[in-house]
Amino acid sequence: MARGRRTRGLMSLTWEVKNPASSLATLTLLILAFLCKGLQSQYPGYELKALKAVTVLRGLCVHIPCNFTYPTSEDRYPEELYVYWIKDGSAGSYIHNTWYENAGSVVASSYKGQSIASFARNRFQLTGNPSEGDCSFSINDVKFEDEGQYYFRIEKGTLKFSYRASFILPRVSVTELTEKPKFLNSSEVVLGKSVTLICQAPGTCPWKESWSQPQISWSNWPTTAQNHQHSNGSWTFASGFTFTPTLQDQGRGLTCSVYYPAVGRTIVNTLSLEVVYPPEVIGITRPGHPDFSAQKEKLVVREGDTVNLLCEAQGKPFPSITWMKNNKPLNNHMQGSKETLQLSNIKSEDAGMYQCQAENLHGSIRKNLSVIVQYRPRTMTFTVTHAHKRDPALARGCPREVASGSQLTVQEGNLLRLLCKADSNPAATTSWFKEGRALEKLPDDWLELVNVKAEDQGDYRCQAQNAIASAEGFLHLLVEYAPKLSKTPQKNTTCWRKDNGILCNCSLHSKPPPRIHWQVGGMTVAENTSTADLKVSSSVQKNEVTSSLIWTGSPDGDLSIICLGNNSLGVYTMQFLLGSLKTGTGSHSALLLSGLCGALLAAVVFLLCLGLIKFYKKRKATPKAAIPEAMDSANYVNSANGGQQRANNFSLIYSNILPQGQRSPHVGPPKAAGERTPKPRQIARPPSPSAEEPDEVHYTTVAFKSKGPPPQVEESVEYSEIRRK
Repeated sequence: MARGRRTRGLMSLTWEVKNPASSLATLTLLILAFLCKGLQSQYPGYELKALKAVTVLRGLCVHIPCNFTYPTSEDRYPEELYVYWIKDGSAGSYIHNTWYENAGSVVASSYKGQSIASFARNRFQLTGNPSEGDCSFSINDVKFEDEGQYYFRIEKGTLKFSYRASFILPRVSVTELTEKPKFLNSSEVVLGKSVTLICQAPGTCPWKESWSQPQISWSNWPTTAQNHQHSNGSWTFASGFTFTPTLQDQGRGLTCSVYYPAVGRTIVNTLSLEVVYPPEVIGITRPGHPDFSAQKEKLVVREGDTVNLLCEAQGKPFPSITWMKNNKPLNNHMQGSKETLQLSNIKSEDAGMYQCQAENLHGSIRKNLSVIVQYRPRTMTFTVTHAHKRDPALARGCPREVASGSQLTVQEGNLLRLLCKADSNPAATTSWFKEGRALEKLPDDWLELVNVKAEDQGDYRCQAQNAIASAEGFLHLLVEYAPKLSKTPQKNTTCWRKDNGILCNCSLHSKPPPRIHWQVGGMTVAENTSTADLKVSSSVQKNEVTSSLIWTGSPDGDLSIICLGNNSLGVYTMQFLLGSLKTGTGSHSALLLSGLCGALLAAVVFLLCLGLIKFYKKRKATPKAAIPEAMDSANYVNSANGGQQRANNFSLIYSNILPQGQRSPHVGPPKAAGERTPKPRQIARPPSPSAEEPDEVHYTTVAFKSKGPPPQVEESVEYSEIRRK
């Protein structure tokens, strides 16, 4: 602050009284000065700012900050400025060698020759710089007699002024030293974390002699203290004690002691430690199941069970428990206490990773438990893959899944592989059955059908079983195949003389059913055609179609009749060759002789073929050759294998069976009648038929009777005797 100038006048209250009795004017001025002392602080240019009320403990110290101003316009002479702090009272005092009645006791002054009251000597000190307008002062080793109101006075040459307005003057109150030291931080400490505890106590001013300063100690741990001044003018001492808490420190008492030498007293305060720590030692148990260890991380239960899980953890403060599944809270499963998780009527979807989390203000910990739910086999599914017989490498299908009860359609000759799977826990073992008979699987659990046959059609059942129960699923297999000759003897494919014409039957079966049409003399005849000399009719029974052709015309020469049966998988062809059998004027005996020779030749060929068949049976152990189906002896005779037969009378018609070509489709080289391609692997499968149809296209020649000898026929032609009705 700027220095003020001195001001002279009646209101300056200079108290310059040399002889009060000699001058009435002087006395009057003094009386007015005392009467108006409460208004002087409001005199323009004179201001004082100081603490109004200060409380201090006996034996300690207090610092009172203060600032002042005076009018600079009145400061006409460069004399030195002196300041005084005076305890207000009735005592008279010398102020700068001038006696003043009832002025009070001077306790501090910047004038070195000033006399100080005995009770304040060496305890009151000016701490501010008056030349800068700082009038602060302090009191050490406060005593009860220090209580009271204090005012400030300045003198500079003839300028003498006292700041005595009561509302701006500081008042000091003294109380007994009973206040205990304070702990600035909480008694709560965290386990394992270094902490500093601070003990604070009222203190003395820092410039006081060291012997009289308070001494702070921590339960036999001597420490140093630091001073701190507060805005209310008081001073405090503070001491810190640093350590790392352990669980052994739980409830331990730490004592902070403060000894005040000036008054010979020790003030003590004790702190009880509360060691807090994050959750630890977490565990999950099953009440009532002592066999379930808290250290286990896996729990196996069965579908429909009810499970109670208890989560326990240690921590301070006591941790809160939260149950989660796959890191998501499980509020809807909570029953009973918050630490218990109850899973009622467990389902397979209840399986998963469960977490118990314990948490407090200082951290969290988590325990995982894998819940495995066992359940019976269900949701049967089948994996299917198959390869086409024409090119297995290129036509192998990708595996696909089908549901239980599905229908599969495959082509004859294909390779079919089936795998049965069931949703179950633990995993189920599977077994295959067809028509009540067990089928053998491959080592990799696949069921394989090599070179599928029509007889493989049917229901395939898979049984899945685990330790809990079993379940079944099935697939219905449909086998598609190209047209084949009928196996029914009454529907054999042949031609014979009937009345004045020729009746030809063609009976084929396939899946899907075949469509049969005829070619007569190179002309195609559609189904159910009817003309003057030609009639075609057909009948269908499931997958078997029988077509009949009645021809009443007369050929001008050889006539070819062809039966064609086809579906999306192939074509089957049967050809009948009809020609005129011309006879000369020879006798009946010549015809009979020719017939006997033909029969003899046919018998020789039959015996040779029979020997060859037996030879191949022994060498290759192939299935027995199919026995030709018997024909109605009243109407026709089947051709014998390898045999050759001549007619013995004019009523016989001859038909030969010549190989013309392979039927379509075809895989591999031609094979003998009754011979099957051996399987690459012996796999249990539905039984195969005992007879196999020939794969070749057949030819039949029908010769009409006429005069003259029968035409010459090569010996390799097979004959089938056909009787006329």
